[in-house]
Amino acid sequence: MPTEIIKRRELKVIRDSSYDLSVARHELQLAAEFPERRVNSLYFDDINYTDMNNNVAGIGSRKKQRLRWYGETAPDALHKAQYATWEIKSRDGLMSSKATEKIPIRQEMPINAFQIGKLISSEHASYSFHEKLIPVLFCSYLRNYFLFSGCIRITIDRKINYAIPMCSKNIKVSRPQSDARTILELKFDVAAEDKAKELLQFLNLRPQRHSKYVRGLAMHGICQYF
Repeated sequence: MPTEIIKRRELKVIRDSSYDLSVARHELQLAAEFPERRVNSLYFDDINYTDMNNNVAGIGSRKKQRLRWYGETAPDALHKAQYATWEIKSRDGLMSSKATEKIPIRQEMPINAFQIGKLISSEHASYSFHEKLIPVLFCSYLRNYFLFSGCIRITIDRKINYAIPMCSKNIKVSRPQSDARTILELKFDVAAEDKAKELLQFLNLRPQRHSKYVRGLAMHGICQYF
């Protein structure tokens, strides 16, 4: 499958679990872009947590790497999914980019978390999966999608859970940690930046730094993060 690269601006807002966009959705005439669905991500890093440390330090040029799939398929049943998506999400100053590629699964047997690298670097993937990468965090949440003015995607992530992958015959995880936060995110081309800022002002919201990857690791005591 050809690689898709998306470049855009992203603004995130942290709210609590009670946040409700329904009133603003009516006033702004927000259209639901997709039905609500569960997003599952298995994040990878090296043994020194280089990507995590770069994020915590606020390094301007940084990345995170993950395997993502959708639906209620649990990590230990990933082999039942038709495909997952290998993603390398990069940040360079204010701009974000995401390179994605679909990875066929179709495995008859459960997949060990530490064998996924072979799957990603198979003949189906143009990206070379670095042999030093290991799975370090599983993240799962419900996501709603909206479109404003035809050019700004708004996503709302809630019921977020984090767990640590464990080495076993399949992808087992530790007891999940539940996050009370709701994350609202605006995604748009640079040309729509002024409109996005006006939208945040109308909603009385202020953008903040936030990384689910680092937040999940912090909730398991691996780093310090707000």
